Amino acid sequence: MKTLLGRDAWNAPGLNELGLIKIEQKNWNEAKEWFERAVGVQPDYSIAYYNLGLAYRNLNQPAESAANFEKYLKANPAASDAAKVRQWITSLRASSLHK
Repeated sequence: MKTLLGRDAWNAPGLNELGLIKIEQKNWNEAKEWFERAVGVQPDYSIAYYNLGLAYRNLNQPAESAANFEKYLKANPAASDAAKVRQWITSLRASSLHK
């Protein structure tokens, strides 16, 4: 952990990387916590919102997933995957209505 964060425990990219490690381990709850720390440190760190969206989606929390994908697009409106993410948001919003 110290290697990823370097000297700064408030390093958003390092916190995000720790979340990605947890995703590889299929530990979505812990991944979510790391991504939340990353955006807490750097609120405009768009990739962490994207990863939070993935984590919430895999935790079967569609409303939270859609909200974080929306934050990703707000922070990065020119994202190359914006169309795909908008489709996900639409689908997630529809599925959250059926819960």
